[in-house]
Amino acid sequence: VKRVLKDYKLKPSRLQLEFSENQILEDLNNNIEILDSLKKIGVEISIDNYTGQVSIEHLARIRAQNLKFALNVIGQIKDPKMNAITIGTIAAARSLGMAIEAVGVETEEQLWFLRSHLVSSAQGYLFGKPVSADQLINSLFKLNENVVVYEKPILDM
Repeated sequence: VKRVLKDYKLKPSRLQLEFSENQILEDLNNNIEILDSLKKIGVEISIDNYTGQVSIEHLARIRAQNLKFALNVIGQIKDPKMNAITIGTIAAARSLGMAIEAVGVETEEQLWFLRSHLVSSAQGYLFGKPVSADQLINSLFKLNENVVVYEKPILDM
């Protein structure tokens, strides 16, 4: 990672690496050490597909900047017990300084729940179906003729 950052002249804080909860659990203590070494050089860490298998204690040790809730967690907010667990996890993650993202939002009710608990961002079919990069660019051009598409990445961040 250090070599890639150096080769592309990229500030470590501009790189966010995303790891699934399952990847982290494969060898929890070793993976926490690896994530900690990435954090020490300034790389941001995101936990994807979070279902609650990683305890709050381990979340505190991992110190990720972002936590993405899995579709099945968001889909269960009608269940009072799951609702309470989700609210508690959101509160704990926020107190650890994490931004919370909900993945798989499909209903207005889910979105209302997430907003009421200060979830940072959401994605899912409620907002639109997945599209190709070309479709996205075409949609943006239709919205605003001032959209600029760069052929090469700008790496002087």
